Amino acid sequence: MKKGFVKTVAVTSTLGLVFSIVIPSSISVKAAIKDEKIIQLSDKEKSDLNQAVDQFKKQNKGLGLSDLELAQKFIRENAQSQNSVQSRGVVGVGLKALRYVGYIFRIGGKGVSILIKPLSSSKAALVRKYSAKIAKACEKVEKATKAAFKAKLRELGVPADVAKNLTDIVFMLL
Repeated sequence: MKKGFVKTVAVTSTLGLVFSIVIPSSISVKAAIKDEKIIQLSDKEKSDLNQAVDQFKKQNKGLGLSDLELAQKFIRENAQSQNSVQSRGVVGVGLKALRYVGYIFRIGGKGVSILIKPLSSSKAALVRKYSAKIAKACEKVEKATKAAFKAKLRELGVPADVAKNLTDIVFMLL
């Protein structure tokens, strides 16, 4: 009994550290390496940018914003093209969180099942069995809601009652 309890605590602590420190750090490093680009502007581009910034300051002079706030507003309004769409706010954060959880299930479905086993051994078996489908659903879902996630699991061939249980587990981890 005591040995099993110590093992459970050790595994839970280790997985907690991995999920909270190592995995997000490695994902951040991969994203930074992938997106690392050095932008070098020619003299003409620099002068055009300076003119655009000066014009933007004149247009927004009466708003009472600090230079930092003006710079943030300038970047927000001019950083992306007019036709691009980005998710923001609660929806964007929820989708990003689901993507991270999907990544965790893709590489560590067995570890997550060990983490859940002290709470419910039947749910741990479901997580282990369907970890690949959970990861795929996390990547493909378009809304960060339980209903959308459950529907995506159902599309991937997971039975309805199992999909409900897996949805509860995933959103518990969020």
